[in-house]
Amino acid sequence: MPSTNLTDTIGAEQLRKVLEEASWRANLSLILLDARGQAVLQSHPMIGACSKVGSRQAGRRDCPVSHEGVIQELAGKQGPRSFPCPAHTGYTVLAKVIAPRSFLCGALLACVSPREDSSWREELFFLTVARLQEQAEIAQDIESLSQEIAHAYEELSLLYEFSGELTAVFDAPTTCWLLLDKAMGVIEAKRGAVLLMDDDGVSLQPVAVKGFSTEEAGQLRLKLGEGIVGRVVAAGEGELLEEVATVPQEERMQDPAVGPIRPPVICCPLKVREQVLGAVAVTDKVFGKRFSAGDLKLLNALASQAAVAIMNARLHGDFRELLVSIIRTLVSAIDGQDPETRGHSERVARLAVAIAREMNLPRDEVDNIEFAALLHDIGMVGLPPSILSKRDRPSPREWSLIMQHPARGAEMVMHIKQMEKILPGILHHHERYDGQGYPRGLSGNDIPLAARIIALADAFDAMTSHRPYRLRSKWTMEEALAELEATSGSQHDPAVFRAFVRAWRHGRLDRRALGWSLRDGAQT
Repeated sequence: MPSTNLTDTIGAEQLRKVLEEASWRANLSLILLDARGQAVLQSHPMIGACSKVGSRQAGRRDCPVSHEGVIQELAGKQGPRSFPCPAHTGYTVLAKVIAPRSFLCGALLACVSPREDSSWREELFFLTVARLQEQAEIAQDIESLSQEIAHAYEELSLLYEFSGELTAVFDAPTTCWLLLDKAMGVIEAKRGAVLLMDDDGVSLQPVAVKGFSTEEAGQLRLKLGEGIVGRVVAAGEGELLEEVATVPQEERMQDPAVGPIRPPVICCPLKVREQVLGAVAVTDKVFGKRFSAGDLKLLNALASQAAVAIMNARLHGDFRELLVSIIRTLVSAIDGQDPETRGHSERVARLAVAIAREMNLPRDEVDNIEFAALLHDIGMVGLPPSILSKRDRPSPREWSLIMQHPARGAEMVMHIKQMEKILPGILHHHERYDGQGYPRGLSGNDIPLAARIIALADAFDAMTSHRPYRLRSKWTMEEALAELEATSGSQHDPAVFRAFVRAWRHGRLDRRALGWSLRDGAQT
């Protein structure tokens, strides 16, 4: 709402100049009132403008006009008012309201002498009022534009921040929750929901729900075209409904507010180009406030960004499934070379994922560790079967060939752009924490974390699975843990070992990740 304070709107110095000029040219005493009827400035042709209203100056006394009464009488009127001056016999007081765009800002009063030609003075008085009103309108336009620019900047900042948050999300449900939290926060809504289209193309399922009871949330499964949300998805256009009465009569007859989402509500589609993925709806603004067209515009902008993120998340998921399929095909090729180690890569991957999660690593990092663990032995492809299935310990020459498999595996996948992030886990999974490993002899934290995790998982599975060259074929869990503890700090990262132990004790190791010798007694 524009300011009603003339001093703030136009500025005290500019007001003073306007009043002094008019007072001097027309030989008039002028008094400027604010919107409450308080005199804030007066000007006399002999002494100029002054804010000391009501005091004696240069031997003259100002007109003791009832200013509050003038404002009350002029409020809502655009025309001037004139009345006899109560302090000077025969003098007339002219009064006219200053109300730029109907916002009452104050009034201007002038005391006119009966002994002088008053017509041109009155005309100059009205021109002065018009000038003040015009300057107030210009100032209000500037203030309004400044507010619009500030609001637009806030919206752009919000959208930029939201866009940054979306880049760190790779799944649709998390994106939906992020959208709902952001929308309800900035629009100040008490309840909201995000619904996505099912694969059947006719059903909408709630993915993120906030502020609704469990019973109400259960009513949010809708059909395309059903209720406000279904209608928005079908039409692909956002809606703002303040009252049920604003819903078309034929739709009210069919109960358009199916479920708990009903006016007052804003609903916008999650739309990418012409494809509608679902919708977001927020309802019940806090403190009984009303939703605005600006709220609708902002929600639509947030929904558009989220829709792109959801589409990307789905594409990412499809690509991940394709990548996993390719990786598992490669793993089958590895396992097919030696029946004795079949399932080794899968078990190492499950162990590595459990450890990574126990260390609270980000989702994308856990995924990369899983892929690296699945492919950690891909460099074994091409080794002679006689070496892989040999029942005696390999000879020094054979060991030298086996020790080349990390580097060979990294070379095999390095040209696949999507696998760049998993190379360190493959290349360095035989490094030792004390620097005595291969192929580079890295030590401590110089070894990539993925490789340190895979190294422990690989060692654990090797101990608890059958190996043709090992006389002892079975290790108990206690024996395997004791061996890992003994090599913690030399062969293995102590932090990784502690995470592994926590995952085991808390039952977070997938039973399928355990070697055959442990499965019957596994803690699951």
